[in-house]
Amino acid sequence: MIQTGLISDSRLVSPLIRGMRILELLSREAPLSLEKISSQTGIPRTSVFRLLNTLEALGYAEREQIRGIDHWMLGLKLLDLTSSKLSKLDLRKEVRRTMEELAEKTDEFVQLGVLYGGKVMYIDHVKRPKPGHVRGGRKSTAHQCECRRDGSGCSPR
Repeated sequence: MIQTGLISDSRLVSPLIRGMRILELLSREAPLSLEKISSQTGIPRTSVFRLLNTLEALGYAEREQIRGIDHWMLGLKLLDLTSSKLSKLDLRKEVRRTMEELAEKTDEFVQLGVLYGGKVMYIDHVKRPKPGHVRGGRKSTAHQCECRRDGSGCSPR
């Protein structure tokens, strides 16, 4: 029988529960090392390693090197799973009027995106697309810039 805090049921799948615990931890704190994930979840290090590699292969976790050590964060595949939910978020409704006003004033295509792990997931847009645009639901690399102290604009990092 599997014990999962409030849930105790022999019909539950233990590895799935452990994988979900890892995803829940990564949603609260990320990026985290393998050791940190193991100690905070109580899941043995070798099991965490195998679960993370599986989640990474499926796109639900991403790995990045920090000071030569693998650290893990949620993957963008989770956004794909929630895309129908994203379409119903109040955030879109709240910023839609501002996006329309900005598009009207600038006569430009305006997009709303969610930044995660150096990538952007576009969840809404206003105005007819122009050549080279990115449609809602697609991902692209996020670009960072640093504002110059003299106020003359931005330069890439």
